[in-house]
Amino acid sequence: MTVFQRTLYLRIPLDDACDRLSLAAESVLRLRFEPCTVTVRAGDDAWVKRWAGLGDEVQVELTHPAPLTRVDSGLYNHAALHRLDGNALSAEATIEGATGTPLPTPFVGTAFEVRLTQERRVERLRFTSEEIAFQQAGHRSLSAAAVGVQAEQRVVEGLSSVDAAVKLRHGLTALTLAGAPGSPRLTLRRADGAEVLWQWIEPGPQAGSVAFAAAKLADDWQAALERALSLVDQGDVPRPAVLVLPLDIASDSPCQVRVLEVAVTPLLERPLLAEPTTLRFGGAARQVHHIALERQARTQAAVIQGRVGVAPGATSASGDTAAPHGAYLASGSSALVAVDLDSPLRCTAATFGWIPLGGTTALTVQLEVPSDTRPLAVAELDSDSAVAGLLCARWPAVDLQAATYRLRLTVRDGCGVLVATPDSEISLTVIDQAVTREVPLRPQVALLDAGEAEFPAEIFLNGAAVAVTGDAGGNFHGSLAGPPAAEHWNLSAGSSVPLTLTVESVRVSYTPD
Repeated sequence: MTVFQRTLYLRIPLDDACDRLSLAAESVLRLRFEPCTVTVRAGDDAWVKRWAGLGDEVQVELTHPAPLTRVDSGLYNHAALHRLDGNALSAEATIEGATGTPLPTPFVGTAFEVRLTQERRVERLRFTSEEIAFQQAGHRSLSAAAVGVQAEQRVVEGLSSVDAAVKLRHGLTALTLAGAPGSPRLTLRRADGAEVLWQWIEPGPQAGSVAFAAAKLADDWQAALERALSLVDQGDVPRPAVLVLPLDIASDSPCQVRVLEVAVTPLLERPLLAEPTTLRFGGAARQVHHIALERQARTQAAVIQGRVGVAPGATSASGDTAAPHGAYLASGSSALVAVDLDSPLRCTAATFGWIPLGGTTALTVQLEVPSDTRPLAVAELDSDSAVAGLLCARWPAVDLQAATYRLRLTVRDGCGVLVATPDSEISLTVIDQAVTREVPLRPQVALLDAGEAEFPAEIFLNGAAVAVTGDAGGNFHGSLAGPPAAEHWNLSAGSSVPLTLTVESVRVSYTPD
């Protein structure tokens, strides 16, 4: 099958440090496949392989099969199209109709003969006169005496060539080809073109225009770019200075493609953190920890990922590491935790360390005044995390004054351990099947304001705040567009909540040289 195709090229300069390719989030590619009409003549090599014959019988072979919708002639009124199969010519016309107007139905074929009839005699006389004048003009480069009385005789002798010239110029003058998109598609290939990395296609013949506009081109091409880089890195061959990926724009039938918008920005990515780093916060006061990072130029964005947890090694208020402890809570059990506020707080959440034992854990968290069991705020919390971490119970904002409050944690389903540290000066109340007992433990519990409720720590890269989100499983994701340049790169994290913050990766995307 003949494919109508043009190729664009995505060029990505590479370096030795990058381990991933991507596109800038704002990258865009918009184009439209449209029906088209093309007028071709004898010398149009892009469409015509052969145009042979004079006058009323002309054989044509096209380079591509395309619907023929009109035959033009300055000398004849009628055209009949006969199919050609090699040297065999169909005796019957496939389609015939008036010249200069659309054919009754399009003729589709690669090779055919056009037979022209119904000569326009008035036009022939005019064309003949013009051709004679043209040929005479060609002789006037000689002196008038040289032409003299013999001019008329020469024209008479040249009538046969004049007739041939008139037929050549004004017999079959043009063919009009029309097409609409057929299975329009875009194909991104590996550097040598041998493997398809990504493809978009609208299958089958299309009656009208077909538009391509990816909502998120960066997401659509991500897997393709990762595959392209992995292919480049196969074997012992050094990386090329520039990775070139062909993008084929193709259709099974002739059409035109209108490129509406192209803004594709390739980015290189690399890690700045050699290995995960865990930061520990005691919770007694706000602490800030720093991590030194490798320097990177031309940075477009940074992504920080990790986990918030209460894994072994959580710190006490003094900052000393201590072995993990806690109170076991079975389904139906409750724990009462006293929380002291030294200053007013617009409270929107509470966090506590939890070690699940089994499957999904369902808890109810209530904020109370110790003298009144009616809750100030209530949150239902379900977690399917299988690892220790901080759980965050959120509720509508409650204005609290400096005082002592109480959190009531009730396990509705599942079981687990409420993380705490030994403390002989404070006790945790555990209620299990109407049995109440006091346990000398200090739970890792904190009340949060509106800002802290989104994430219990603040993270900065080179002094710029990182937007961070967390999930119920304790994972967090931070992003920063356009990190500030710095001679010495630094990631800092601060929190007044007892937790461990494990920074698993810091990655940057940057523009190549």
